[in-house]
Amino acid sequence: MPRPDHAVIAAAGFGSRLGRGHPKCLLEVAGKPLLRWQLDLLTDVPDVRVVVGFQEDAVTDLARRLRPDVTIVRNPAFAGTSALASYALGGRYVAEPCLFMDGDIIFDPVTFQAFCERAGDRPLVGYTDAKTQDPVYVDIDEPAQLVRGFSRTDVSAFEWANLLCVPGDALEQGLPGRPASASTVFEYLRTQLAPVAGLGAAYLRSYEIDRPQDLAVAIAALAPGARPSAGRACRSASRGCS
Repeated sequence: MPRPDHAVIAAAGFGSRLGRGHPKCLLEVAGKPLLRWQLDLLTDVPDVRVVVGFQEDAVTDLARRLRPDVTIVRNPAFAGTSALASYALGGRYVAEPCLFMDGDIIFDPVTFQAFCERAGDRPLVGYTDAKTQDPVYVDIDEPAQLVRGFSRTDVSAFEWANLLCVPGDALEQGLPGRPASASTVFEYLRTQLAPVAGLGAAYLRSYEIDRPQDLAVAIAALAPGARPSAGRACRSASRGCS
């Protein structure tokens, strides 16, 4: 499958759980802001959209310096909505497969590329080893590489990696002002998309920066000379693990 031609980065939130008073996508890890980590993965994607809200001028300035042809999408309701609304705004009017990701995550390039190569034939959800302080656990049928369910309470070895590929307009019901069928992306996937099309699953090595502890994990893992940990999902070379 060719790589998707569209990508949406949700970068509108407060980043309040880090307690730093600025958007998480501006935070530097290993010398690069998080937004650059993501845009560096999307150089071959012709249509990249960054959804802004909190401190939108600062995020817009960085995005345009890093990628002059980026499309900026405003989420004026960012203070009262979740990433679902930002995804829906960013993917509006796009009928083709579109990558959706949160703006506070660093993805390993090898496993990200493997995800993109599988994207397009059905809704595809990224999952990673459970390691954050506030995970959305994912129940995976590993042989079939399908998602069986999401949960905040049923602990599993994996969590959702906040990476998704679906037709851009598939999340339209998440637009601000629409009747709420779900309040978060994973709830929308579980209730709206999974029953219709099923959800494929693809492993990624990734680091979500949501809380100070998550930041410490990412800094340690990405420090010069550090070797990536061999999570249980990294036993298969077919998943892009080295």
